[in-house]
Amino acid sequence: MTKRITLALFILMVTASTGFSSLELQRKSLQGLKGVFVLVEHIEPEAERDGVRASELQKRVEANLRLAGIKVLTEEELHRSPGQPYLYVRVTYRKLMTDIPIGAAIDLELELRQNAFLERDAAIDMPASTWQGGMLVTVGIGDLTKGLLNGIDHLTEQFISDYRLVNPR
Repeated sequence: MTKRITLALFILMVTASTGFSSLELQRKSLQGLKGVFVLVEHIEPEAERDGVRASELQKRVEANLRLAGIKVLTEEELHRSPGQPYLYVRVTYRKLMTDIPIGAAIDLELELRQNAFLERDAAIDMPASTWQGGMLVTVGIGDLTKGLLNGIDHLTEQFISDYRLVNPR
C-alpha cells in the first residue's frame, strides 16, 4: 500500500513539473516580442450562417492586444519582424441538435506561431506553435456571439498575462 502511494505521489510530481516547465517554455517564447500579427482561420459556412464572423474575431483580438499595450503588426511589419510572430485563431463549430438546433459547441484555439530553427540544421526554419491556449464553449443558440466573444476574450487575456510576465512594461 505504501509503495502504491509513493508511486502515485512520484507520478503526480513528475506530471506537475513537466506541465510547469512546458508552461514556462511557452511563456519564455514570448520574451522580447515587439508585437504580433493576428490571423483568423477561415470560418466554416455553417458557423458563418449562424453569425460567426472572422472579421469580428480578428477585431476583438486586436482590440484586446492594443488595450494591453501589445503592438498589432500589419502584414508588412510581420514579414520584417524577427520570427514573423502571429496569433492564430481557430474556431471549430458544431450545432447541438435534437429535432431543432438548441445550441452550439465551439472549440476555440489561440496559438502564437513563429519561426523556429532546427537544432540539427539551423538553415531550416519553419513556423512552430510556441504558445497555445484553448477552450470548449457551449452556448444556447441565442447566445452564440456572446459566448464566442467571451471565450476569445478569455484566451486573449491568457496570452496577454503570459506576455506581461516575460515582457514587463
